[in-house]
Amino acid sequence: MRPDTLPRKLAAILYADVAAYSRLTGKDEEGTHRQLSEYLDLISSKVEASQGRVVHYAGDAVLADFASVMSAIDCAIDIQEELADRNSLIPDDRRVQFRMGINLGDVIVDRDDIYGDGVNIAARLESLARPGGICVSGSVHEQVRKRTDLAFEDMGEHSVKNIDEPVRIYAIKTSKIATPEISPQKLSEKPTIAVLPFENRSADPEQEYFADGITEDVITALSYWRWFPVIAHNSTQAYKGKTGDVTAIGKELGARYLVQGSVRRSGDAVRVSVHLIDASNGHEVWAERYDRRMEDVFALQDEITERIVAGIEPRLHRAEENRAVLKRPNDLTAWDHILRAARAKAMGGRGYGTRESNDEARQHLERARELEPTSAETLARLAECEWHDAISGWAEDREAALSRTVEYARAAVAHDDGNWLAHTVLGIALLFGLNETKAAVKELKMSVSLNPSASAARHGLGCGLGFAGKPTEALPHLKMVFKLDPQYRNSAAALGDLGLSNFLLGNYDKSIQYLTEAATTQPDYVRSRQRLVASLEAAGRPGEARTELEKLKKIQPTLSLDYINTTYPFESDGDRERFINALRRAGLK
Repeated sequence: MRPDTLPRKLAAILYADVAAYSRLTGKDEEGTHRQLSEYLDLISSKVEASQGRVVHYAGDAVLADFASVMSAIDCAIDIQEELADRNSLIPDDRRVQFRMGINLGDVIVDRDDIYGDGVNIAARLESLARPGGICVSGSVHEQVRKRTDLAFEDMGEHSVKNIDEPVRIYAIKTSKIATPEISPQKLSEKPTIAVLPFENRSADPEQEYFADGITEDVITALSYWRWFPVIAHNSTQAYKGKTGDVTAIGKELGARYLVQGSVRRSGDAVRVSVHLIDASNGHEVWAERYDRRMEDVFALQDEITERIVAGIEPRLHRAEENRAVLKRPNDLTAWDHILRAARAKAMGGRGYGTRESNDEARQHLERARELEPTSAETLARLAECEWHDAISGWAEDREAALSRTVEYARAAVAHDDGNWLAHTVLGIALLFGLNETKAAVKELKMSVSLNPSASAARHGLGCGLGFAGKPTEALPHLKMVFKLDPQYRNSAAALGDLGLSNFLLGNYDKSIQYLTEAATTQPDYVRSRQRLVASLEAAGRPGEARTELEKLKKIQPTLSLDYINTTYPFESDGDRERFINALRRAGLK
């Protein structure tokens, strides 16, 4: 071994973290910490007794390693079953429950700590476990699958950030250990998508690597959306260089939608073409072509992948909405209700909908929640509905609506910490509901890191940075919303946030330009019109500001400076005063 090479070892890695820790400490900080300390002592003693080693603690999380997979599993089961016994004596809303993930992998050892993909996968497994549950990787399952005293539930393949291939995941089942509420029937409700190998149509066979790279990156990036399963790369690779009937291929792969593409290069010019196809009937849902210069191959690959995925997802969602609309009411699944809720919101316009569309969406989401109580997607979208009620002036009790926003958002993250939408909504909830700007921006940045191709994640971060007093940082994210999805459903709201950031920077002409476009796009979206009044006044156009304010009052009769003060969570008092003073000068009271 070279002297500059860090030592490595094969280890069974156990990662454990407390589910919904923030919620628990919010209710009883001291009591939760005492209980956590007691449980961490138990875990330490169990790990040591199983010939394992606690590598480190990180707040409410524990990382341990074992020389044996058997030891790691037996230890995890022992811990979870004893904790289940102790928690049975405690009220449900006070229970400290750990989720656990176990992986077998190669790790780097440095200063008594361990690093690498093996650890990252264990942490991802933990996030997919139920509170009180244990998830293991396919490599762990392979070592112990013949043990007759163990039962496993196959959860399918899942993507792991920065890991090329999806990871097969299994949940351990015992009488006391919680397993994910996933059944083949529920999984089949959502559309599966397969990305076929992109075809190299260049004269140069060496460009094959670029086509393969695009294929793999698109598969990985699509998996970050999480609301639809993506067929693994090793399954679709069998179709490389082959042609066939798309309907037959869809049936063979069990995919409702197929992505096909090609790469053609001539000199420094490269053209990437992509098609989204409904495999049930062979119809093309969407197609696009990207022409670029081949300068930095990896940067180009990243950019094209991001644009392709951002183009596919909204079309896929709309195609599924159309499918759900045609179903009979008695045949609707939880997923169908989520789709109908999205359709209702979209029918309300390109702001945040109308009071009626919001109420209709909430009714579908409540029904979806009855069918699947632990769906992070449903909880996140319910949080959105409550937030839209609060900031649009529709809620009879604004504070109660904001409180429900926070409650739903925290529950969404607790049920699926890897769901980008859950983190987006939690960030917005913390910002508008609790005025916790730093924590909000942290959640919103997490959302973008989980899914850089999501326009809504970019929008959320841009909004949060603007209110955090960082409008210069906000603008690139807000502009990226429209680069990723020119038909973005909440375009009036995103334009409104572009207008606000420019207002804060003193760019009043640009602010007025964006806000006028927002008002044209969605005339009854009050948030952009509020900012338009302030921008016109600040730009020295008081007559136009007063005219615009009169129009706004007809749409929002209850508008007041108190409403503005409570629904615009500026971190900077200077930003708040400048915005409110502009509205006051325009005549708002």
